[in-house]
Amino acid sequence: MKKINEIQYRGYCFGTRAGLSEHHYRQLTDLFEHASGPEPSILGGRAAIMETVLDSIGDVVIKTYQRGGLIRFLIRETYLNLGTTRCQAEYEQMNHAYQLGIHVPKPVAYAFKGGLFYKGWLITEKIHHQKTLADLSRTDLPKAQAASVKLAEQISRLMDHHIFHQDLHPGNVLVTEEGKVFIIDFDKAGRVSGTRQQLASRYLKRWKRAVTKYQLPDVLSRTLENGLLS
Repeated sequence: MKKINEIQYRGYCFGTRAGLSEHHYRQLTDLFEHASGPEPSILGGRAAIMETVLDSIGDVVIKTYQRGGLIRFLIRETYLNLGTTRCQAEYEQMNHAYQLGIHVPKPVAYAFKGGLFYKGWLITEKIHHQKTLADLSRTDLPKAQAASVKLAEQISRLMDHHIFHQDLHPGNVLVTEEGKVFIIDFDKAGRVSGTRQQLASRYLKRWKRAVTKYQLPDVLSRTLENGLLS
């Protein structure tokens, strides 16, 4: 695996294995300065999303890290740097999953600005013509159920490598028009110990809680449970 190339540019620290050019860094930093608020969606994540095209790379998605909960009213986009930034951690986790062949968007780079307190961004390749599994379940339940079967296969591969995605819910699963599934938002993912059954139970507990809370079709939970426990 290539070593991460760390670059300082206009006060931003970039980390990438993609071989970005100065033109890419200039384009990205200009966009960072104009990040907008998150778009409302079913089970949407706590992040603002932008899209752009990078020469020789193609369409990419830029995620700006934003806080949830009550603290977001005081500190929306600033985080405490404890040695590894959230954007770097997610980049590393997604890259690890990508190298294992798990369906995740290909990570391009991460960036942050600041010292003890920082703002962070993650850049990944765009998944075209997709909906979240949460949105899809409201419009095409048979397709959502079929996607849940494929999702169980991807989660099983994560479990094979003892990876727990702590925030996996139907809003963090993308489904393309062809029915391929991709898992996103790995900033709370990591390697854990325990048996396969224990890990499956943790995945299902988080998943069922989200399905119930947001009143999504229960078949999403039943299908995933059948796939993980069969």
